[in-house]
Amino acid sequence: MHERAARLADAAQRPFDLIIIGGGINGAGIARDAADRGLRVLLLDQHDWGFGTTWRSTKLIHGGLRYLEHGEVPLVFESLCDRAVLLRTAAHLVQPLPLLLPVYRGDRHGRALLRLGLTAYDLLASGGGLPRHRALSGNAAIDLVPELERGGLRGALGYWDSQVALPERLCLENVLRAQESGAATFSYARVEGLLRQGTRIAGVTATDLIGGGTYTFRASVVVNAAGPWVDQVLGRAHVPAERLGGTRGTHLVVRFPGGGPARALYAEARQDRRPFFIIPWRGVHLIGTTDVRASSPDDLLPSNIEIAYLREATDALLPGARLADSDIWYSYAGIRPLPRAEGVLEGAITRRHHIVDHRGEGFAGLLSVIGGKLSTYRTLADQVTHRVGRMLGKALPATRTAHLPLVPGDWRPSDDSAASLRLWEEYGPRAPLVLDALRDDPALAAPLCPHTCETVAQAVHAIRAEGALTVADVLLRRTPAGWARCLGIDAAATVASLLASEHRWNAASTQTAIDAYTAEVRDTFRHAQSPSVAYVSKMEPHGDARITSVVDQTRLTVLPQQVPYR
Repeated sequence: MHERAARLADAAQRPFDLIIIGGGINGAGIARDAADRGLRVLLLDQHDWGFGTTWRSTKLIHGGLRYLEHGEVPLVFESLCDRAVLLRTAAHLVQPLPLLLPVYRGDRHGRALLRLGLTAYDLLASGGGLPRHRALSGNAAIDLVPELERGGLRGALGYWDSQVALPERLCLENVLRAQESGAATFSYARVEGLLRQGTRIAGVTATDLIGGGTYTFRASVVVNAAGPWVDQVLGRAHVPAERLGGTRGTHLVVRFPGGGPARALYAEARQDRRPFFIIPWRGVHLIGTTDVRASSPDDLLPSNIEIAYLREATDALLPGARLADSDIWYSYAGIRPLPRAEGVLEGAITRRHHIVDHRGEGFAGLLSVIGGKLSTYRTLADQVTHRVGRMLGKALPATRTAHLPLVPGDWRPSDDSAASLRLWEEYGPRAPLVLDALRDDPALAAPLCPHTCETVAQAVHAIRAEGALTVADVLLRRTPAGWARCLGIDAAATVASLLASEHRWNAASTQTAIDAYTAEVRDTFRHAQSPSVAYVSKMEPHGDARITSVVDQTRLTVLPQQVPYR
């Protein structure tokens, strides 16, 4: 930790053009773009990179088909353009995903209207590299997904979007690219307040939550990209807040009996006709999401009612794969950092991002990012960097993120083995760094625990090359080991011992690290047992049950092969 303290002290002595508060996908994207365009950048986050909304998402890079219903055509076009860019520049992380949209008698939108919407979707995505939508008969839909409810099925529509199976690594790669372009980055550095010179912002004060100590960092512009914590950051600096009206989106992680649908599904919930997804993901399925007002950015635990709602919607859609309690592994939720919109239905709140300039409030040099989507982080970053350049009086070069690969290098796996493909899908051209460690010490090929294929070598790489400082950083945001059924509990001691060896911790510190991981898991995930709570139209938080360790001896299986529509 002496090296970290030295780097913090050095950053406190350097003038920066730009300080970014918040290392989620938006902040990381801004840091990468700004550093690549020649700005002196400092990125700070009170947690780990991607800790908030980014890694708690539905893991899609999509155009937002339903946004067309609300007239958000520019947002859909922007999302589809960025989808095409990410499919090209981050191909190991962002991959095409075929979806099936079944249409039933009584659905809020009929087949003709949906076809019209998807035709517009295809036109807006023209040149994006994915096939156009196709209309399917009811029998063809059943052939693709035999588990579907057959009663009232009028047919289906097949269309394409894309999936980012590991959004936390998409975020991390933006941070790493920012570092490679000269940016200084510190996770676990909480901004306590803003420095002012008259009516101008001159920097920030921040506390090192790892080694202790408070530091002062100076910059000409500060961007508040703290996601759900935007208002908290503004409040600490006495800037008028209450900009956000966040909503919570809950997801279930399930293993269907018999494997479940091989095709991703986008359908209406029978209870209230809200759209929801059922998506194959790393051998299991994600089901989500809800849209419930959140009382605070830390209001992350799914409610009993949300869990019951998603389960009932799934059972109604897929009676041929009815879920038992034991099939539901756990649930998690994320907070959407949406703009405050009193009196507006949650689903109708815009998903567009807004860049707020606080100059009129006496805080010149301060920008806040409100809203934004995982799909459009790159465009948001371009817009913020362009505005920062204007504020600095600098003529910056155009962004290169639409053309440069997110991860440099041209390595591809030389074989089709599951291990090679898995490393490619997680690390892309950086995979040789993990392979080199395995060649140097074959013992590192051991899995972190019986419930995951992730290896000790990957944990070592996360600690030494990717800035992981805690057990949760390794298991939840560098590798996907913590998403296994045991939620990484059975791997925590192994990772804590690796961290202890790297940082020379004693036994007490090592146990504290394990306890901290257990606490984060309990504060993030809810137990698999399904509550017997009937669905009601106004979903509210109910109860405070926390996750308990669940052990299962079944390894994760390979994601079923996805084939084009026939």
